[in-house]
Amino acid sequence: DIHGEGQLLARGLAEIGFDFAHDRLIAVGDLVNRGGDHTVLFNEVIPRIRHFCSVLGNHDIACIELLKDILDRGWASPYTEPEWLRKFPLRDRQRLVNFLNRLPLAISVTLRDGQRVGVIHADLPMDFSDFQSMYKVSKAEWMFCREGAGLHTTLLGRGRMQSLNTVLQSNLPSDPWLNPQAYRRRFEQPADMDLMICGHSYAPGLRTAELGKWLVLATGA
Repeated sequence: DIHGEGQLLARGLAEIGFDFAHDRLIAVGDLVNRGGDHTVLFNEVIPRIRHFCSVLGNHDIACIELLKDILDRGWASPYTEPEWLRKFPLRDRQRLVNFLNRLPLAISVTLRDGQRVGVIHADLPMDFSDFQSMYKVSKAEWMFCREGAGLHTTLLGRGRMQSLNTVLQSNLPSDPWLNPQAYRRRFEQPADMDLMICGHSYAPGLRTAELGKWLVLATGA
């Protein structure tokens, strides 16, 4: 979750020797909000990355709705604009809306070794087994999938992260419905992906957390 930290991202990319012309950067969403370097991020860092893509995060979709409302009215109240947005150039706001609107809910990548990697912002319904089916529905349709849980879980869910915390604890509950094996099974879905990567959640003391086929970049929230 980049959260507008343009300068921090630029430093991190420099530290790993990122090749802006050839390397690919895939973000797990929440590009906006909180950080103070949004102008640097969207006007300097991301445009330099030839192969950049990101999924949509909950902060991104909230930003789209807020900016659409402001642009439709033609004015904004300081009480409704977060600090970072008040600093963001007025001339670039429509371009930001257009950029965020193009972000997909999910990305899948097939690596050279054939491994299939799925990227999502937050989570998927626990019994969701067909990641590729997400590409067959629109964002509006996905909102009503899974009895309304589709879009909400994709952008806000933390069920797997909570399960992971339980598995990592030494004092697991004695309830047979809450045993480690039951929790671990939640990390074997979806069946059509070899690795799932998500963000959104925050785990004190952890930068990443991994169980089964799920890798959680635990610096979000």
